Amino acid sequence: LLQEVNCPLMNAADIRAGKLQGMDMVLLPGGYAPSQYDALQEEGAVEIRKFVANGGAYVGTCAGLASTLNDKNRLKLLPFHRLPNTGGKYGTLLVEINKRGAELLNVKPGKVQVRYAGGPIPTPGAKAHEVSTGETLAIYKNTVSYFNKPQGNFFNEAAAIYGVHGKGKAIATGFHPESWNSTHHIAMGCIYAVTGLKTFPVMPRKELRPLRVAFFASWLDRIDHVEAMLRLDKDPRIDIKFVAGQEFNEGDLRHVDVLVIPDCKVSRKFFAEDYNASELAYFAERGGKVIAAGRSALTLPENIKAVRVKNNQQLTADLICK
Repeated sequence: LLQEVNCPLMNAADIRAGKLQGMDMVLLPGGYAPSQYDALQEEGAVEIRKFVANGGAYVGTCAGLASTLNDKNRLKLLPFHRLPNTGGKYGTLLVEINKRGAELLNVKPGKVQVRYAGGPIPTPGAKAHEVSTGETLAIYKNTVSYFNKPQGNFFNEAAAIYGVHGKGKAIATGFHPESWNSTHHIAMGCIYAVTGLKTFPVMPRKELRPLRVAFFASWLDRIDHVEAMLRLDKDPRIDIKFVAGQEFNEGDLRHVDVLVIPDCKVSRKFFAEDYNASELAYFAERGGKVIAAGRSALTLPENIKAVRVKNNQQLTADLICK
């Protein structure tokens, strides 16, 4: 029996108000863990701990992993601490999924390339609570990528962690399995590990090579950005992915057809930086389509040919595919 997953978007105020009640799983995405905690406040952290302890499932990526740690101003879900002086930069890294990780994630054990975006490096530590347990499911097998050298040496350190908190389960990755098609099986596996449900994208691709779209979002802290991206992702003509500043540096624009820049506080300085400017210019010169909304349309360099619209609501699939 196939069933579409109901996935409401919630902000910190919703969580503090107890709206996790009745849900089966909460997912905390990437971003910046201190900001996540500042928004949640201890009241929201308690709500998430209570949700998991009562049998709820938790999935975190990147900052969502940092939030699970048993450190100050974190959720204290799992018995891990942050390994100091590691992480903080970006690249393509190699992780190795161990036998236990393969079993829980319902994937094959072994090595896989992943998108790393400065995620925290966890190390086993004191129990968050007497009812919590933790284990490592995958480790990093290199810490140097073609594009960048992340800070510190975290070779053989944890890349994915899992544990039981009360009656619930939590799993988190320091990398971004949701970013690439080649690692989507790990993202789906995280959901399986904590819920027992096998999931897959609900919009099958109808074209052999759909339109490849990059949606620029330096921080995923705005619900309207997530809503806009999800709205576009429902169109079977579009294969969409989030990109941030580091993806400009890693050459991701060379692998997409359209760049969408929503209304956000991106600065003129960002577009003027040498590498970003050259990559953007190269993208436009080779025929890439740029669409910018609101303030982003105003800060985008005038020499870049682009479709400029007033707001994010005008970022429609028809406009992108036109």
